[in-house]
Amino acid sequence: MRRALVVVVIWLLAVPPVDAADSVGLLDPATGIWYLRDESGQVTGFFYGNPGDVPFVGDWNCDGLDTPGLYRQSDGFVYLRNSNTQGPADIRFFFGNPGDFPLAGDFDNDGCDTVSIYRQSEARIYIINALGTNDGGLGAADFSYIFGNPGDKPFTGDFDGDGVDTVGLHRESTGFVYFRQTHTQGTADAEFFYGDPGDRFVAGDWGVVDGIDTPAIFRPSNATFFFRYTNTQGIADGLLAWGSPTWLPVAGSYGPLPGTGPDVVCPVFPADNIWNAKVESLPVHSQSADYVSRIGAFDSVHADFGSGVWPEGSTSPIGIPYVPVGPAQPDVAVEFTSWPGESDPGPYPIPPDAPVEGGPSATGDRHVIVVDVADCVLYELYRSFPNGDGTWRAANGARYDLRSNALRPAGWTSADAAGLPMYAGLVRYDEVASGVIRHAIRFTAPSTQSTYVWPARHEASAITDPAYPPMGQRFRLRASFDTSGLSAQARVIAEAMKTYGLILADNGSPWYISGAPDERWDNDVLHELDVIGGSDFEAVDVSSLMVDPDSGRVP
Repeated sequence: MRRALVVVVIWLLAVPPVDAADSVGLLDPATGIWYLRDESGQVTGFFYGNPGDVPFVGDWNCDGLDTPGLYRQSDGFVYLRNSNTQGPADIRFFFGNPGDFPLAGDFDNDGCDTVSIYRQSEARIYIINALGTNDGGLGAADFSYIFGNPGDKPFTGDFDGDGVDTVGLHRESTGFVYFRQTHTQGTADAEFFYGDPGDRFVAGDWGVVDGIDTPAIFRPSNATFFFRYTNTQGIADGLLAWGSPTWLPVAGSYGPLPGTGPDVVCPVFPADNIWNAKVESLPVHSQSADYVSRIGAFDSVHADFGSGVWPEGSTSPIGIPYVPVGPAQPDVAVEFTSWPGESDPGPYPIPPDAPVEGGPSATGDRHVIVVDVADCVLYELYRSFPNGDGTWRAANGARYDLRSNALRPAGWTSADAAGLPMYAGLVRYDEVASGVIRHAIRFTAPSTQSTYVWPARHEASAITDPAYPPMGQRFRLRASFDTSGLSAQARVIAEAMKTYGLILADNGSPWYISGAPDERWDNDVLHELDVIGGSDFEAVDVSSLMVDPDSGRVP
C-alpha cells in the first residue's frame, strides 16, 4: 500500500506507544459499518457496502491515503470509494469469479493501488495494474502465477521495502506465514511461524517506520490485534484490544481522521445532554442521607453484567444486550400489549434473532434494545417476544433520536420504569477498554418514591414517604473514595461513578449497576466493585442543570 513515511503514533493497549506509518481498521459485516483508526488513535465510522462484502483498503486515486474497497463475492464486483466517508462507490467494476479473494496494493511501484485476486481453489494469484471503469470489466489479468496451497489465506504488503506490494499467505494447518518478494512463481522467500487457526491477517508498517510491512493478526476469540514488527518468528511486539469477534480487519494509511469518540457512528445523545453531564461539582441533595439509607447504606455495588451466563448452565448472558442494525435491516410490526398508549408506534427495525435480556427462554424483563446506526435512532422494548414470522410483541416500546435532547412525554413509561432510555446508561466493554466512561450509569434500588425528578418521566411506586428516592435521582461516588486499589477496568467504572454518577432508573436490587454482556469482561475484576458500599455514595441536586423540563439539554 502506498503511504507517506511520517512519524506518528498509534495507541496500543498494554504496551508503550510505537511509531507507525500504517494503522488498522475494522468492518462490521452485519451492519456495513467501517471503523478506521488513525495513527493518533482517533476513530471514525461510516457506512459503506452491504452485509457480507469483503473489505480491503487502498490508494485508488494516488493521493497517498488509503480508502475503502469492497469485493462482493456473490457477483464478482469491486466497489471503491475515494474518501473515508459514507456515500456511493466512486468506482465499480467486475473482476474475477464469485468466491475469489481480493488483494489490494501497489503491484508495480507506480504510486497507485489496484485490485487483484487470489483464487484459493487454484492457489493462483491474478495481478492487474489498472482499475476498471464504472460498470465495466477488467478483462484478463496482466499476469498470474501459483503460490502456496489451495486454502491458504492471502494478504498483501511491501515486505522488503522496495516499493512493490507482494503476497503473503497464512497456512492454518501449520501456522506458518509465507512471503514471496516478487510476482513470479516459486517457493517462499521468507517463512516463519505466527498466529493461530482462525486469526485474520493484515500487514502494515508498524514499529520503527522503515517502509517495510510486517504482519498483524486480528484474533476473533478476544477481539485483539497482535502486531509483529519484523518478518521473523516471535511473539507479538504490540497489541490493541479493539472491536468485536465477528468484525473483519483492514490496514492502511488513512491520514488524520476526525475522530467521533467511543460511539463512533452515532452519539449517545448530544454532548450537552444530562446523561453526558459531569456532576462531581454539583451540591449534595438535602435528603441524601435518607435516600442512601433507604437504598441500603450497608449494601454493596454489584456489576449486573459480565461474561458467560448466569445461572451456570443456563442460556442467560449476564447483562442487558443490545444490537446495532444498519440500513439493510427492514422495519417489522410490533404489537404493544400492556401500555400501547405510552408506546411509540411501530414499525421498528428489529432483527428476528435480536438478543433478549435473560436469553430466549427468559421469564423476567426480556428487554430488547436496537440501535439503528443508519438513522441514529434507539429502539427499546419491555417484555419482548418474537412471533416467529419476523414480527414482535412487547408490553411497551420507546423510540429515541440519539441526536436530540427531547424527553418522552411527561408521565410516560419506557422500557425502563423511569421513562428513560436504558442504552444510555449501560456500561460497555469497549468504552471501559478505552480508559474512560463519559456518561452516567443506570442503577436500581429496592424501593422508590411515587414521583420522579428530571430527567425521568415516570414513577413506579405507591410509596409517598419523601425519605425514599424518586425515579431519576442522580447519585455519585464520594470524591474521597480511594480507587487506587482497583484493577484498571474496575477503576474506570468507579471513576465514572465519581465524575458522571448514577441515575436511578428502575426498582430492583440495591446499587446494581447495568451493563452490556461481553465475553471479554473479567468477572473477577468486575467483582472488585463489591468493595464500594452504599454509604460511599451521596445524592446530587441536578436542578441547576435543567434548562427546560421537557428537554435533556444542560447549560
